[in-house]
Amino acid sequence: MHRTHFLRKGFELSHSKMLFHDPVQITRRFVTPYLELALNIDYSAAWSVDEFRSEREHGRHVQFIYMNDVKIHAAMPASKAMNHMELRFNPLLWRELLQELDIRLEQSFACMETLITPDMRAIA
Repeated sequence: MHRTHFLRKGFELSHSKMLFHDPVQITRRFVTPYLELALNIDYSAAWSVDEFRSEREHGRHVQFIYMNDVKIHAAMPASKAMNHMELRFNPLLWRELLQELDIRLEQSFACMETLITPDMRAIA
């Protein structure tokens, strides 16, 4: 199951709950600025952007990701469950927050990552 809800212009919520029978590889280019808060509830995947690489086997982590004119590559293994939510924002609507986090709109990539707290999991 994969659903995307367009909440308002520049703000959407996506939820994926899947089990792949075969390994899946995805490559996608983000040409315009893209800001995402990803909650990896149960997740087995590896993804990379340039020299940054994230590999998670169990989930339970959250990522705040900014991309601008980069290519991302993701690999999901067979027979591993994925329960993943994303809040996607137009970064121009969040300019002040990005400045506080020392992320410039002209840079190509930034990622902050931490474990999901029990409260975050309950909300998701």
